Amino acid sequence: MKFFSEVHAQNNASQLSKTAKLRQLVRTEGGMKAGRVVIRTACQYGMRMCQRIEKWVIGRSFDWFYGVDTYGLIPLGRLDITSDNLVHGNLYGPVVPRIFNSMMSELHIPDREFIFVDYGSGKGRALLLAAWHPFKRILGVEFSKELHDVAVKNVATFRRTAGVGENVECVWSDAAKFKLPDDPVVLYMYNPFGEAVMQGVIDSLCRSWHAHPRTIVVLYRNPTCGHLFERTPLFSAVSRTQHYSVYTTPSHAKLAHAG
Repeated sequence: MKFFSEVHAQNNASQLSKTAKLRQLVRTEGGMKAGRVVIRTACQYGMRMCQRIEKWVIGRSFDWFYGVDTYGLIPLGRLDITSDNLVHGNLYGPVVPRIFNSMMSELHIPDREFIFVDYGSGKGRALLLAAWHPFKRILGVEFSKELHDVAVKNVATFRRTAGVGENVECVWSDAAKFKLPDDPVVLYMYNPFGEAVMQGVIDSLCRSWHAHPRTIVVLYRNPTCGHLFERTPLFSAVSRTQHYSVYTTPSHAKLAHAG
């Protein structure tokens, strides 16, 4: 299969260097320690391989079952993007449904009162998964016209094949310039951009909240810029896992005392 061929080719490139390191370890530390290192490395490799297989199998089967196109890793350099923030953007990759559902289980909110917003929505995988939840509206914000167009087609197809998604809307816009709705919001992000843009987004969230105090929940997958939320007084971390972090603004009971 193509997937396993690609993995095999990638592994061969580093095989010689790994063998040399193992021989050096045996000479310097002895066979017992080298054996423990081999076992630990094999377990780690097996776990990574299982995760990659899960992404491939689940991703392909999701697309096949619903007739959509959300799978694949796409570097932004392959796309025709005119935004000045291109240099701060990260590649597109769809979320694994299992992890998305785990993130959604962290929400203890009345979904029908909230708008779900995905910053860097790409081909729209998260939008389709969110469509199974009774959000007031679901908005995907993407600055690549090519990915945006694919997402629009995916949403239209998903409405026919899954019977949900009438409240999903794709917006071709830069997240740094997007005006967040004044309603309570669940903001989802899959590591869409670096610190420069993320800080601007957080500043915008703070201004939006102070203008219209309400609950804003941030579901942050692969939170490489999580420290920016950690040092922002408005947001508190309510959950941290190896895959994501969840941040929220003060509860309604604290609004009157917020600075």
